[in-house]
Amino acid sequence: MRRDALVVGINQYPFLKDTPTSPAKHLTTPAADAEAIAQLLETDNTFTVARLPKLEIDGKVQVDPKGQVSLEELSREINKLFCADNNRDTALLFFAGHGLQQLNSLGNKRKICLATSNTKGTGENSISLNDLWELLEQSPVKEQIIWLDSCYGGELLEFQESDLPGRVSGRRRLIIAASHSSEVAYERLDGKHGVLSGALIEGLNPNKIPQGDWITDRKLADFVERELQKYYEQTKIPQIPQIRRPDHLINLILGKGEKHEDLEISKTSLLNTSGLSPFVSWEDFFREWLNTEKPFNHAWQLVGRTDYLQSFNDFLQSEEQKILILPGRGGIGKTKLLHAFAEQFNNSNLTLWFVEEGISVTAENVVNLPKENCVLVLDDAHRREEDVAILLAFFRQNPTNKLIVSCRPYGMEYLQIIFRQAGIHFRQIQLLDELKELNRDEVKTLACQTLSNKHGDLVNKLALATKDCPLATVVGGQLLVQKMIDPFLLERDTEFQYDVLSRFHDTLIGKISQSIEPELCHELLKLIAAVAPIRINNEDFQELAAEFLQIESSKLVGNIDILEKSGILLTRGYTLRITPDILADHILHQACLTLKEKSTGYAEKVFNKFKSVSLKELMKNFAEVDWRIRHTKSEENDLLTDIWLYIYEDFRQASNSNRYYLLKLLTEVAYYQPKQMLELGKLAMHPATTPEDERFSNFDHNTVLNQLPEIFKRIGYTLNYLLPCCNILWELGRDDNRERYFQYRHPIDVLTELAKYDINKKIIFNQTVLEAARQWLKKTDAHSHTHSPLDILDILLKKNESSTFMEGSSLLVNYFAIDSQKTQKIREQVLSLICDCFRSNEPKIILRALSSLEKALKEPTDRLSGKKDSKQCEKWLPEQLKILELISIFIDQKNSALINLEVIRILNYYVHLGYSEIVRKKALKIINLIPNTFELRFIGVLAYINELDWLINNKGKFDLHSEKLNWQERDKRVEQLSTNVAQEFLKRYPDAKSGVQALDKELIIIQNCGFDNRTGSLFLDTFLKITQAEYIAQMCEGIIELPESPLAKNFASLLYKLRKFDEHRAIKFTQLAVDTNFTLLCSSVAEKIWAWRNNLQSADLDIIKKLLIHDDIEVKKSAIASLYMMRDSQPELVNMMALEIKIGSNTKLAIELCKIFNRKYGISPDSLSNEELKILLAKLEPVSDISNYQITEFLTDCFERVPRLIVQVLLKRIQ
Repeated sequence: MRRDALVVGINQYPFLKDTPTSPAKHLTTPAADAEAIAQLLETDNTFTVARLPKLEIDGKVQVDPKGQVSLEELSREINKLFCADNNRDTALLFFAGHGLQQLNSLGNKRKICLATSNTKGTGENSISLNDLWELLEQSPVKEQIIWLDSCYGGELLEFQESDLPGRVSGRRRLIIAASHSSEVAYERLDGKHGVLSGALIEGLNPNKIPQGDWITDRKLADFVERELQKYYEQTKIPQIPQIRRPDHLINLILGKGEKHEDLEISKTSLLNTSGLSPFVSWEDFFREWLNTEKPFNHAWQLVGRTDYLQSFNDFLQSEEQKILILPGRGGIGKTKLLHAFAEQFNNSNLTLWFVEEGISVTAENVVNLPKENCVLVLDDAHRREEDVAILLAFFRQNPTNKLIVSCRPYGMEYLQIIFRQAGIHFRQIQLLDELKELNRDEVKTLACQTLSNKHGDLVNKLALATKDCPLATVVGGQLLVQKMIDPFLLERDTEFQYDVLSRFHDTLIGKISQSIEPELCHELLKLIAAVAPIRINNEDFQELAAEFLQIESSKLVGNIDILEKSGILLTRGYTLRITPDILADHILHQACLTLKEKSTGYAEKVFNKFKSVSLKELMKNFAEVDWRIRHTKSEENDLLTDIWLYIYEDFRQASNSNRYYLLKLLTEVAYYQPKQMLELGKLAMHPATTPEDERFSNFDHNTVLNQLPEIFKRIGYTLNYLLPCCNILWELGRDDNRERYFQYRHPIDVLTELAKYDINKKIIFNQTVLEAARQWLKKTDAHSHTHSPLDILDILLKKNESSTFMEGSSLLVNYFAIDSQKTQKIREQVLSLICDCFRSNEPKIILRALSSLEKALKEPTDRLSGKKDSKQCEKWLPEQLKILELISIFIDQKNSALINLEVIRILNYYVHLGYSEIVRKKALKIINLIPNTFELRFIGVLAYINELDWLINNKGKFDLHSEKLNWQERDKRVEQLSTNVAQEFLKRYPDAKSGVQALDKELIIIQNCGFDNRTGSLFLDTFLKITQAEYIAQMCEGIIELPESPLAKNFASLLYKLRKFDEHRAIKFTQLAVDTNFTLLCSSVAEKIWAWRNNLQSADLDIIKKLLIHDDIEVKKSAIASLYMMRDSQPELVNMMALEIKIGSNTKLAIELCKIFNRKYGISPDSLSNEELKILLAKLEPVSDISNYQITEFLTDCFERVPRLIVQVLLKRIQ
């Protein structure tokens, strides 16, 4: 049986950048992941494995972490794998690297690609998943296995199998993709593997399966799903693998170990979940609501609302709409309408489920929902945002399902924001009009239901008094019939409704007065209204509530049970709350505020008692009361004044861990209490002064600061507080250089989200962010930070935008065109601010401003085809010409060569490929203004070789972007150009040290402007070919005298050339460089010293020993890696030196050391004595993490020889 595999792990993406001057988007884990997968597949020769990019060292091939893969290479190898040989039984493709997506202007068509090293991110030099799918369909291979650890790879599962003539029958296909087609893939937080790759590597470990058993496609797929679910629970990184299983089993790797439970498939594990499920039928959901014995129920008939019911039915029929929002204030009839909808639901293609309150929706229980064709209903979604977030993640994975949510008006806007963040396009959302009052006839019909024939004379009065609250109509009618409320109050609507709720409350208490003392019942309901929803099984709550009410805990539990059975409390999962909601609101309002809306002190009393167990619930309930007063009566109140003063003082005195948890609990309050949360956020900016408990030593000030971006984002939805939020976010994020996909909201991401245009967003919000950036740019240090204010302004110059932006990473979906007229004033202001940057004397600032203009120049394209959108291009042509004019004015000034070359780089595209002829001519005219000087050519060879070739050799006549470009001829021109510049440089700088200083000066400027570390390498390669040994020797002396020079990283290259002519002198310079102990010099030598492994001198050995004890970990790591490269030519020397290396607790050093003794690719442990193994194993005792593949392989190999030593090492590590 012939089984072949191709593993691809691409780390290097030198051309994939956000801007030409920003760092390349290299990756760190794909090559290592691919190599680990390859070695597992080669177990017992199960698969014959090809690698890309590959590095061959002494006949042994491995995935090259520094290698690049071209489109031609990748296409050729994939075609070879699936189509070149009809006798192949199984073909496996593993790809780890960048996945890219391009969307069209409407956002409904996209092309997902696997990127090769040469891609610039625009779809070129990449393989589309559509093309890969067509290749798989045409392939004669019966067993096809594809694993994609790249962003958006789930698209491969969205293609349908075809009925092509000649299609192979009996095909089995296993596809595992890291994420959905609209979502990114992540690297593990420890930086060792991709999230998916790590699970695959663990799942393919043959030692976890009994010997003789197979790791099959199903075992692996189930293991991957469980591992990523566990990883989500631990880290909250929402990566859900996309898996298509074949109809028939595929054997992958034979097991070698004992029985291991992790890979055993439990037949019940997918069916049984711990605890209750939040998903119930509509009959179960409304069972308690329909009990006519309960004081409040929904047994009455729905009146009116036929237009809403029709909207529900239309929503079910719609293919485009996925979410329906039903807004309405408390008591207006939202729940009754949902009940009527459920009663008349009749759709054989869909299943209806309701989501219980009180049982959290989790990633664990949501997977038990049907994958398709179900309708979920979530009542009162405004207070269940965590449930909403998880349900939205489920809906993104299962697009045939639908979600219906009801909410109060104050929660509607925030829910829409959550939907946008989750990637739901506005066209997929049906927002119904707010549920309003019934008309007079409808209210009269409802009143007739509740009033008996004896009270027919009260129908009109009841209808008039309760016209805006159906609940008051129903309850008020019952109270009138029972003569528990004075009909005289019907003359005063507001008083009647207030009295209805008060009497309803009193009636409920009266009905159970034989079981619970009325006063105690009243106090208990007040407490429950304040801390709801309550979990009665919470012992801490029981104890505090019993103390607060001055009763025994047993009596408390018994009374709550009575309230539940009487229907006053409604059970939802594990929680209880007062029903109806409007009654709970009324009880809490009465308890907390007087008739003149002054605080009664009850809120403070409850807060002081229960803040330790119910802070989140207390503050949310109180905040909603406060919010309703402020928005209905437009006046401030003192309800929470003292509580906030307490919170502020408590926060000042809190340790970092307590601050963290307090902010986490109060995050939801930020939308309702923006002013107070802004003040708390400002306090959090100052470090805690209280020492941290040793148990929580991992909490520091940064842990607290990481909570703030999400809070300030929510505060910023209130316009009055947006400006201060922007300023604080800028202060938090401007020097934050952490990766943007970690599990926290990066402040700059939040700022860009606040800045971006959106469909329903008022332009004044964008203008406010602009004003904030204007103030930042006035500061003298505006451009000295990691991030620039222009990063935020760039968002305001976009021509297309998405209706969503997801945390951690970029989820760009559902694009829409920006209205040029509505945004014109803002755009003009932004361009003016950018041009102000041209007045700077710092090249870095000018280059950054040019980068912004480059983005603004970009012409709108269809994101699928990549073709220009002619209508959009015409619309934006005036702005494009204005930007070119700004560049033209700027270029007339005497600018540095570096800046002129950047202008050439930006404009050469538009000379040939600009949409308008006017633009093409204007761009060429600007370029022709730039003089061809030695400085231009010199800097060009150092940093801009492509643009320089175009400028000097083509002068606008030859299309650099043409597919017909002869790259061989181009490379010859570049080499000749570089040679000419090198020769001219030698004439200008005959003294080598002066040459070093000249190079150093320019390279410092170039690198300070953000160019990567490879700057100057082409020039030096050419330079060394034509330069005499003496000049090189003098350059070495000059670099040693300037050990922190950018040239120091190329020091070893100079030594390598010098060593061919004067070995003694080269060794002397090496010794001098290492003796300086400067990191750049030592790192350069450590990386390359293996290059002269076949001619090592005794002095070289001393140099290696010094590098192996260097203080800098990276130098030491490079030196160990050089030993690995010498393992075949100098095995005894490598063995001796490796035994003497001190690695301490550093995992990186341990990995490099174990790599030397890799049985397959290094020095086999079998060649070592037991004593030598003992020495090496002792080095691993203090290492912080030994889970890396290289270390575990070494330990496994040693176990066969010295099992007792391995056990001792592990025991010592545990101790």
